[in-house]
Amino acid sequence: RVALASELSIHGSPWPRSMLDHEHAFERGAGRPPRPHQTRCIRAVCAALSQDCAGHTPSNYLVQHATGSGKSLTIAALAHALTCMTDSRGNKFSLVLVVSDRSVLDDQLSATLERFLANHESAPRTERAESCKHLSRVIEEAQASISGTSTRVVVTTFQKTAVDRPDDGAEEEEEPVEAAAQSEVDEEEEE
Repeated sequence: RVALASELSIHGSPWPRSMLDHEHAFERGAGRPPRPHQTRCIRAVCAALSQDCAGHTPSNYLVQHATGSGKSLTIAALAHALTCMTDSRGNKFSLVLVVSDRSVLDDQLSATLERFLANHESAPRTERAESCKHLSRVIEEAQASISGTSTRVVVTTFQKTAVDRPDDGAEEEEEPVEAAAQSEVDEEEEE
C-alpha cells in the first residue's frame, strides 16, 4: 500500500492539504507555478517515503526528468518538502543530501536551493560540503542529532561520498618541499 499524500504530516498538518496548497508552496519558492510532472514527482516521493519510514527496510528511489524540464526546481521543492516532513512520532529528517555528478551542477543546484528556500521563512539555509572530511562530519552530526531538531540541507558532488577514498587533505597543510626532499635522502641513506 502506498500512502496517500493526505496522510503525510508537515508541520503538524497534512501535506499537501490540496493541490492548490502544494502549488502555492512551489510558486512561492520558485517564482512560478509547478509543471504537472513536478507536482506528481514531489507528491509521489513524499508518499513513498512516508510509507517507507514505517517499514524495516528502506527503499531506493529514482526520479527521471528530460532536459529542460525543471530538474533543479523539482529538487529544490522536494528538498523543501523533506525538511518539513514529520512521521507519526514527530521525527524529522535530520539531513537532506543533494548529490550531483559535476561541480557545475553542484553550483547550479546550490544556487537554486538557496533561492527556493530563502522564500520560505521556516526553511533551513543551504550548506555545501567542501571536502570528503567535511561531508563525513555533516553526516555524523546528522546521525547523532536529536529527533525534532531542524533539518540540514547539504549540496555536494558524489565524488565526496566515496567511503574508501583517502583523505582529500582539504583541512591539512601540505608538507614543506624541503622536508619531503630530506625524507627521500634519509630513506636512500638507510639502504
